[in-house]
Amino acid sequence: MLSKYDLKNGTTFVLKLSDAASLPALWVERLCGDVATYWYEVYRKSDWEALRTRGAQVFRHRVTEAEAEGVRRSERCVLIQTPAVKAEELDPAPKRPKPLQPGWENEGGSLAPIVPPADNRPDCNSPVAPDGGTA
Repeated sequence: MLSKYDLKNGTTFVLKLSDAASLPALWVERLCGDVATYWYEVYRKSDWEALRTRGAQVFRHRVTEAEAEGVRRSERCVLIQTPAVKAEELDPAPKRPKPLQPGWENEGGSLAPIVPPADNRPDCNSPVAPDGGTA
């Protein structure tokens, strides 16, 4: 269970999945408030469908195994780990921008910008550095 302090100041979540080649893929995020409560319940109830459908909106800062291990050793965190969800289900290949008008892609026309998803709360959904601080 997350304490009031954890909800207010943020809790670090480490997501560990494997990819199609069975290699580990890890993400680290600091979440607080309702976002942290929601993801703690996903973890507690093993709600892997919620992880598939909403995980990419929250877990965006992919890290190496060494970085994730550094975070896990430096502070208390919630580790979400399951073989039921593959990394590709959360982090598919990046989408190519679409031309603003048909036929322009071969004529040097401009492309629509790729807009990253908005943070739930800028102070709560931030990457965590390997030393436990925010990056």
